Amino acid sequence: SALDALSSRAWDIVTLQQASGFSGVADSFEPYLTQMIQTVRSRCVELAAASGGEEHSFSPLAEELAEAILAGDLRALAGASVKAEKLDRADFDALTDELYVLFAVKARQPRLREAAAEAAGWMDRLRDMRRSNVSAGHCMGYLLSLVK
Repeated sequence: SALDALSSRAWDIVTLQQASGFSGVADSFEPYLTQMIQTVRSRCVELAAASGGEEHSFSPLAEELAEAILAGDLRALAGASVKAEKLDRADFDALTDELYVLFAVKARQPRLREAAAEAAGWMDRLRDMRRSNVSAGHCMGYLLSLVK
């Protein structure tokens, strides 16, 4: 099944496509697409966390952001945020997805569990903001306001 294939290994990219004359009509794929995305994210995060992140390599920017967030280093976060704000929409969205997985992996470490779980929740909020067409700059400003 598709779920078995999804759970069989860590995937770098998963695409969901509709082969239909109705593929441009939102009512033909919603709320099913949203549910499928949630399932894919959940399975991929579970698999990444179970592997300890060993099968994932994260981008330098994701690593830089995660380190700054978990350390509460506002100066480093501000510097990394400037880089993130320059990304186009697709790359910024991919970065927040990557950070979500990275935090899920880091949450397996007892000393980071609480902070990483909280940060993963922040990534969900950033993704919601982007779906509402909030700019990357505003998203990063919001993130800066959360870091203690």
